[in-house]
Amino acid sequence: TKLDVLDALDEIPICVGYRIDGREVAVPPARTDLLERVQPVYEVLQGWRTDTSQATSTEELPAAARRYIERIEELVGVPVTMVGVGPARRQILWRTAGALA
Repeated sequence: TKLDVLDALDEIPICVGYRIDGREVAVPPARTDLLERVQPVYEVLQGWRTDTSQATSTEELPAAARRYIERIEELVGVPVTMVGVGPARRQILWRTAGALA
């Protein structure tokens, strides 16, 4: 949801892991005493600098926005079926076949 809040960004960082004491891990440690040493590992995707709030289908989204959605699917391992591009109910885009569907 809230894809439209990313419209003004040139680059979009996505946290893809964590680094603690020079070692990369997939999830942050559960121990609170270690959290101050954890650093996020980012993958940076290209932004789209285009208003997405008027899109009525995912096909109308900029290519970079569609790549962002597909990358999120890859990282979390489940298809993204709904994409919000604004606060109204009509601004929910339904995806019938995500990259993982």
